[in-house]
Amino acid sequence: MYCRSKDVSVIQWAPAAPGARRAVNFDVYLPAFPTSSVQQVVFPYLVATGSSENAYVPGTMVHGLNFNLLLHSRSTAWLSLPRANAMVAPLQPIPGTAANNLWKHAYVMPRVAARAVATIQTASLSARTLAQVNAQVKTNTHTLWPASVWGPVSILPGAQLPEGPATSPSSPASPHMPPAPPLPPLEPVDLMYRGASIASATVSSVPLVVTTDSTPEVVGFVDPADYPYTGSAYKLERGGQILSSVYVGERLVGFVAQTDASAFSVVSTTGYTYPVVVPPSPPAPPLPPSSFVSIAYGGIVIASTTDATIPAIVAGESGPEPRGDLTTSEYPYTGYTYEIAWLGQVLEAAYIGQQIVGFVPKSTVSEFTGFANGATYRL
Repeated sequence: MYCRSKDVSVIQWAPAAPGARRAVNFDVYLPAFPTSSVQQVVFPYLVATGSSENAYVPGTMVHGLNFNLLLHSRSTAWLSLPRANAMVAPLQPIPGTAANNLWKHAYVMPRVAARAVATIQTASLSARTLAQVNAQVKTNTHTLWPASVWGPVSILPGAQLPEGPATSPSSPASPHMPPAPPLPPLEPVDLMYRGASIASATVSSVPLVVTTDSTPEVVGFVDPADYPYTGSAYKLERGGQILSSVYVGERLVGFVAQTDASAFSVVSTTGYTYPVVVPPSPPAPPLPPSSFVSIAYGGIVIASTTDATIPAIVAGESGPEPRGDLTTSEYPYTGYTYEIAWLGQVLEAAYIGQQIVGFVPKSTVSEFTGFANGATYRL
């Protein structure tokens, strides 16, 4: 289980029996909630009510279905042991299930009060049965756990069958979810990265997210009113990366690294998932003279110009890297390129219009971009 440091020594148990339910009540704080955080924790334990005898038969395969329910308006304190028992109660009558268990977690994001997540695990000797349970939970979430009792409830992406095949030739295919309705313009949403929520986006605040080694990090928030929809992308430089505005329809939901935008989505309070879109970049205006320019490679800022110098960028073992500065005035524009030998490599002058912005490896000039005043330029 992926957890931050938290005392979980006090655990409340409710007994379980084949066909009955058991709840485990403790708090765990997760920096990024994984769909597989609770898998085989209780297997192969099938304990009868009022007895400590384990009903598991050695040699049999016990399958488990895990899914995570986000209670958008409930805290972990509200999700008490009696309520946890009530939450797994709708699964108890389903034929073929052996036991149901529930863990509660605090779901923590910047600028948003912690909310409760209920991780429910259903056990069965049949993967086919669990595929049917999976389909029923996905299509009847709001019937099984009505908002009048639980508040808005949604399934975090990634319901799983950790033991045995989730879909086998004898298992029915889960029905498709209905199309998502248009996203209400005032509804808060969770910005997701590969299925894990990383921040909340509202009408007054959207996150700025950089991605390093496939790990997202929120580095700030901006007011979307400062970035009205135009049909073109806005660009910002944060944390050494060029971030692009992403949208659901015409609604701005954040700024993320454009090269990683396909990994993002948003989930509404009603549980619908929406892909995000990066609009095309607007035509770059002429670069004002003496502008400071950031030179980027693959969306990552490598180096920047100053009022008197330009960077020399060489090919390093793990990618381009800055290795010194040169005096700008020594390379006036002539209409011809400059080439220099630098640390055993041949570097070529890179320009935006008639402004020299640096020297980069000759074979990769076209792979670099310049960023200045909110606009991206090809070198």
